[in-house]
Amino acid sequence: MIKLAWWCVTNTNNQAEIGRFLLTKNLCVNAEVGKDIAHYLLEFLPFTQNIEQLIDSTNLILQKDLINKEEKTKLWKQGQKNSNFGWFY
Repeated sequence: MIKLAWWCVTNTNNQAEIGRFLLTKNLCVNAEVGKDIAHYLLEFLPFTQNIEQLIDSTNLILQKDLINKEEKTKLWKQGQKNSNFGWFY
């Protein structure tokens, strides 16, 4: 059901918001679709303007093994360059 919900919101204006909501649910985090959502949010981070959404997305994609070590390194490097992340570290 979660996979279908994610498929339905693909290419909508609310996709990132719904993705963040879905990753607050353990059922989603533990399902394969959780990795798909995390990868989407990771790629969407550079376009996120709202600082709270930026922090929420980062926290959510760092759950369990949703992203691999290479992607975590990429996220860390993005955080070093982005002034929105600067105060967070």
